[in-house]
Order: sequence, then C-alpha cells, then structure tokens
Amino acid sequence: MSNRSKAKWAPFNAVAQGKEMIKDVLKRKYVVKMPILSDDQISEIEKRLLISYNNQTKIKVKYFRSGRYYLREGIVSNIDVLGRKIALNGNYNLFFSQIIEIN
Repeated sequence: MSNRSKAKWAPFNAVAQGKEMIKDVLKRKYVVKMPILSDDQISEIEKRLLISYNNQTKIKVKYFRSGRYYLREGIVSNIDVLGRKIALNGNYNLFFSQIIEIN
C-alpha cells in the first residue's frame, strides 16, 4: 500500500518543480543588455553630476544593474574619481559605468 501513495503523489512533485522553472524563464525573459553610451553622452552625464555636486541640486539617475534598469533620485554628496563612483544622499553608491542617464 505504501508504494501506491508514492506513485500517487509523484506527478504533484513534478508540477511544483515546473513552477520554479517557469518563474526562472520569465525572469530571464525580461533581462536586457547594457546599452553602450557615446562619448558625448558620457561627458553630459559627468557634467550634470558635477553641477549637482557643486549646487547641491536633486537629480534623477537612471542606472543599469543585473540586466535591469533602475531609477534613483537624490543629491550627489560625494564623487570618488579614483574609485569611479558617486554617492547619492551620502549613503547610496553608484559606479560611473552603471549610470545610463541623468535628468
């Protein structure tokens, strides 16, 4: 009788594993590639970062991480030229290479 109960629940276990596979496929479906910025776009981003840092004005930073775009708003509190990163509001660090756009 115990063999029957294992056979009875075997298809149920296969469905549970299938749900995880479907989630993984859907997650990978929406992954995008990092866009390549021109030299003009990079210089414009650097200029806006410096203006925000000097004037302590708020900016919106669109950045790329792990195949997705994110948007963060804040004031540039620190620019680390050697480490190639900035700090927004003193506690959130972004690398220059992640930044796509600044508004």
